[in-house]
Amino acid sequence: GGRARDKAALPGGSSEHCRMGASGAVRTKWREFREVREGVARSVPGVSVVCAIELGSTNSDGQPPDEKTVASRTVNVVLRQVFGRKTPVSSCITGTVKKGSALVVKTNAGFLKTDDGKESRCFEIAGTDGNYFPAKAVIRGNEIDLTSDEVTDPVEMKYAWAVFVEPNVVNEAGLPLFPFRSLKGESSAA
Repeated sequence: GGRARDKAALPGGSSEHCRMGASGAVRTKWREFREVREGVARSVPGVSVVCAIELGSTNSDGQPPDEKTVASRTVNVVLRQVFGRKTPVSSCITGTVKKGSALVVKTNAGFLKTDDGKESRCFEIAGTDGNYFPAKAVIRGNEIDLTSDEVTDPVEMKYAWAVFVEPNVVNEAGLPLFPFRSLKGESSAA
């Protein structure tokens, strides 16, 4: 299921292709799909991904009801990556660093905040046993400190790493932070 968007050739051999929505067995692997998609965007020149994780992510088909917002974000990515304009785009987690009993999440944002003024949500951390627990997330500029009473020695983290999520962390432009996970010290954007 899902609807495909038009694919358009852009200057410099770049292309943009948006496909939203999935159902059934595909939807249960949504996290992995996002991770693979991000990996392709990082490793293939001219390929980009638009983050719309907070739009329609709790409905059964994943199709955002506000397609104009997805289109606007896509235009901003094209303007930035193809034409070199300084348009606002979503921010990515660039890695994690262990600091005592916390994991410090680093991003490429100017600064982060929540879009609803509430505590940040959708963060989890795990110790060496791999058991994940909800994490308290404290935003400090463009970094986030993650801690949990249940995890004294964190080595892994996840953000918005579920099929249906309602994340609330955004960058200075009000655009969502991409879903992400790190595994035993390695970083992997999704």
